[in-house]
Amino acid sequence: MSDTGLPVEDRLRIGVQTLHRRTEPAVGAWLPTIDEMRMLVELVERGGYDSLWVGDHISFHIAILDPLLQLAQAAVFSRRLVFCRCAIPRRWPSRLRPSTI
Repeated sequence: MSDTGLPVEDRLRIGVQTLHRRTEPAVGAWLPTIDEMRMLVELVERGGYDSLWVGDHISFHIAILDPLLQLAQAAVFSRRLVFCRCAIPRRWPSRLRPSTI
Protein backbone atom coordinates (compact mmCIF):
# COMPACT_ATOMS: atom_id res chain seq x y z
CA MET A 1 0.00 0.00 0.00
CA SER A 2 1.13 3.53 -0.71
CA ASP A 3 0.84 6.47 1.67
CA THR A 4 -2.46 7.31 -0.03
CA GLY A 5 -3.94 3.90 0.78
CA LEU A 6 -3.96 2.86 -2.89
CA PRO A 7 -2.56 -0.55 -3.83
CA VAL A 8 0.85 -0.36 -5.51
CA GLU A 9 2.22 -3.23 -7.58
CA ASP A 10 5.83 -4.28 -7.22
CA ARG A 11 6.59 -4.33 -10.94
CA LEU A 12 6.35 -1.99 -13.89
CA ARG A 13 3.81 -2.98 -16.53
CA ILE A 14 4.59 -2.14 -20.15
CA GLY A 15 2.29 -2.25 -23.16
CA VAL A 16 2.43 -1.79 -26.90
CA GLN A 17 0.37 0.77 -28.80
CA THR A 18 -0.51 0.02 -32.40
CA LEU A 19 -2.62 1.19 -35.30
CA HIS A 20 -3.91 -1.70 -37.38
CA ARG A 21 -3.75 -0.10 -40.77
CA ARG A 22 -3.15 -0.66 -44.42
CA THR A 23 0.52 -0.56 -45.35
CA GLU A 24 0.48 -1.53 -49.03
CA PRO A 25 -0.41 0.97 -51.78
CA ALA A 26 -4.15 1.61 -51.85
CA VAL A 27 -5.36 0.07 -55.10
CA GLY A 28 -8.68 -1.28 -53.83
CA ALA A 29 -10.72 -1.98 -50.73
CA TRP A 30 -8.68 -2.79 -47.62
CA LEU A 31 -9.70 -6.17 -46.27
CA PRO A 32 -7.77 -6.85 -43.07
CA THR A 33 -7.75 -10.44 -41.95
CA ILE A 34 -8.21 -11.88 -38.49
CA ASP A 35 -4.91 -13.72 -39.03
CA GLU A 36 -3.07 -10.38 -39.08
CA MET A 37 -4.50 -9.56 -35.65
CA ARG A 38 -3.69 -13.04 -34.34
CA MET A 39 -0.05 -12.65 -35.43
CA LEU A 40 0.14 -9.22 -33.78
CA VAL A 41 -1.30 -10.48 -30.46
CA GLU A 42 1.02 -13.49 -30.47
CA LEU A 43 4.02 -11.21 -31.12
CA VAL A 44 3.05 -8.90 -28.23
CA GLU A 45 2.58 -11.86 -25.88
CA ARG A 46 5.89 -13.48 -26.88
CA GLY A 47 7.59 -10.14 -26.24
CA GLY A 48 6.44 -10.27 -22.63
CA TYR A 49 4.32 -7.12 -22.77
CA ASP A 50 1.35 -6.70 -20.43
CA SER A 51 -1.09 -4.77 -22.61
CA LEU A 52 -2.04 -3.91 -26.17
CA TRP A 53 -3.26 -0.37 -26.82
CA VAL A 54 -5.05 0.71 -29.99
CA GLY A 55 -5.43 4.21 -31.32
CA ASP A 56 -7.66 6.07 -33.68
CA HIS A 57 -7.26 9.03 -35.95
CA ILE A 58 -9.71 10.70 -38.28
CA SER A 59 -7.29 12.68 -40.41
CA PHE A 60 -4.84 10.05 -41.63
CA HIS A 61 -4.76 9.58 -45.38
CA ILE A 62 -4.77 5.81 -44.94
CA ALA A 63 -7.48 3.49 -43.73
CA ILE A 64 -7.43 2.59 -40.01
CA LEU A 65 -9.45 -0.27 -38.61
CA ASP A 66 -12.00 0.83 -35.98
CA PRO A 67 -10.29 0.71 -32.55
CA LEU A 68 -13.14 -1.08 -30.77
CA LEU A 69 -13.18 -3.72 -33.51
CA GLN A 70 -9.42 -4.13 -33.07
CA LEU A 71 -9.87 -4.73 -29.34
CA ALA A 72 -12.65 -7.24 -29.89
CA GLN A 73 -10.57 -9.17 -32.41
CA ALA A 74 -7.45 -9.11 -30.22
CA ALA A 75 -9.36 -10.34 -27.16
CA VAL A 76 -10.21 -13.54 -29.04
CA PHE A 77 -6.54 -14.51 -29.04
CA SER A 78 -5.31 -13.65 -25.55
CA ARG A 79 -6.51 -14.20 -22.01
CA ARG A 80 -3.39 -12.64 -20.47
CA LEU A 81 -3.06 -9.23 -22.14
CA VAL A 82 -4.96 -6.20 -20.96
CA PHE A 83 -6.61 -4.39 -23.89
CA CYS A 84 -6.87 -0.60 -23.85
CA ARG A 85 -7.77 2.22 -26.18
CA CYS A 86 -6.21 5.62 -26.59
CA ALA A 87 -8.50 8.63 -26.98
CA ILE A 88 -11.22 8.19 -29.57
CA PRO A 89 -11.82 11.46 -31.44
CA ARG A 90 -15.29 12.86 -31.75
CA ARG A 91 -16.72 11.74 -35.06
CA TRP A 92 -19.22 13.90 -36.90
CA PRO A 93 -21.70 12.41 -39.38
CA SER A 94 -20.79 13.85 -42.78
CA ARG A 95 -23.97 15.93 -43.03
CA LEU A 96 -23.34 17.49 -39.59
CA ARG A 97 -19.68 18.46 -39.86
CA PRO A 98 -18.88 21.55 -37.76
CA SER A 99 -18.11 23.55 -40.90
CA THR A 100 -21.70 23.11 -42.11
CA ILE A 101 -23.49 23.86 -38.83
